[in-house]
Amino acid sequence: MLIAEFLVVIAILAFVLAIAFVLTDEGGQTPTLWAWWRELVLSLLSFPSGEVLTSEVGIERGALQLITAIGGLVLPALFIGAVVLKLFISPDLFTMRDKIVKLSNAPDDPRLEPGGHHIAVRGYSSTPFTLLNVCFSAIIRFEQHGSDGTTLLLHRPLRVANPDYAIAHPHVPYTLTIPIDGGDWTDEPGGELADLQGFPVAAGAVVIVLISGTIPQLGTDFTEAHDFPLVSDLSEQPYAGLTVDYNRPPWEWDGWKEFDES
Repeated sequence: MLIAEFLVVIAILAFVLAIAFVLTDEGGQTPTLWAWWRELVLSLLSFPSGEVLTSEVGIERGALQLITAIGGLVLPALFIGAVVLKLFISPDLFTMRDKIVKLSNAPDDPRLEPGGHHIAVRGYSSTPFTLLNVCFSAIIRFEQHGSDGTTLLLHRPLRVANPDYAIAHPHVPYTLTIPIDGGDWTDEPGGELADLQGFPVAAGAVVIVLISGTIPQLGTDFTEAHDFPLVSDLSEQPYAGLTVDYNRPPWEWDGWKEFDES
């Protein structure tokens, strides 16, 4: 699809330039429109035959030749850049699971309150690159209704137990942990959520996970955001397990199918 779009752009631009070359020809031996179009397509693809772009008559003709030369330099470079971006960089580097779940805190996890609960958000890097210095953060978005009838859309940061991910290898899962405070429940701990870290869990509430890091192979940084609707009755079904084996492609890892669909 990308190649087809590129060729359409080349064809249209070459046709416009071909008309301009025919109209500005002063040599009396004007090539046909088809000949100009063919030559200009080749020129814009950086492969001119040199058969018809030899006239140097007039300022207009020189300007057209300059435009053609610049196009022949820039357009293939843009195309190559677009192909690289399409092949190696997805719109989001991390593929996130559709659901977020509510889990009990592990008794031996020093980052979490014993006997408490947390929200788990799972994802993995879906690029062929190894990502470095990956940082996770979370924001809750919720509505607040004023006494005058106005509705405000507020964003507030949430505490995250494990925000730093030093190295994200391709397709290796990472589970982000967002603690649930003891006073967030409607009745008893482990029931339904009324709040999340003191912020209301109401209709339209959303947890936004922000991910940033570095792609050393490309010498660039990235930042992306993923939204998760927040409901009071969260699933308690844990994510499927996965056995990582760097000697095999991800789709051959034990449990990959269940993990990728969980």
